[in-house]
Amino acid sequence: MSAMAFGRCTLKELAITPTTTKVDARTLERVLMSAGAELGNILEVLEVHWVLEDEILYKQIFAVLARFRSLRTLRLYRDSPPPPPHLPPPLLPLPSTSSPLFSSHFSLLNRSSPSFPPTPSAKSRPNSVSVSPDMSLPRLQERSRLALWQKSCPALRNVVFLSGAEWRIRPSLPGRSASPVLEFIGYAL
Repeated sequence: MSAMAFGRCTLKELAITPTTTKVDARTLERVLMSAGAELGNILEVLEVHWVLEDEILYKQIFAVLARFRSLRTLRLYRDSPPPPPHLPPPLLPLPSTSSPLFSSHFSLLNRSSPSFPPTPSAKSRPNSVSVSPDMSLPRLQERSRLALWQKSCPALRNVVFLSGAEWRIRPSLPGRSASPVLEFIGYAL
């Protein structure tokens, strides 16, 4: 990684693709840590192809994301069918309806469709979550994960998850809260 950092051309994009399905999580973690340490100031696009359980990759990305200070786009792709999970996926805390993160808009049909806000519940309790009926549990988990990742890497603007779901992070508008707007775009092709 250090040789790439000091090369003649400025490296802006990096794709990490395992050459075998026998790559373990520790090896990928070392590659990601090294890439973040050496290329974190210049890398704008990181693409990771994955062959193990989804949750393993998501934990590793969260652990190293702060090293990538210039990262604007993160793309995660599955190169093989996912193996059966050893444990059920962890439940991430979902933002409350009073959270600024819940003020985002969702474009559910395609990139050119209009955005519309989630429907608030008339009798929502504090800490209860009210969402658009079109927002599935996997999208809510991705949204929660994305909110955490954006805090670790403030430059992050676009993420494609292993599911193929693409999200955009837009900075908050002037005069509004300091929280960014998280927008579900659709599915990456």
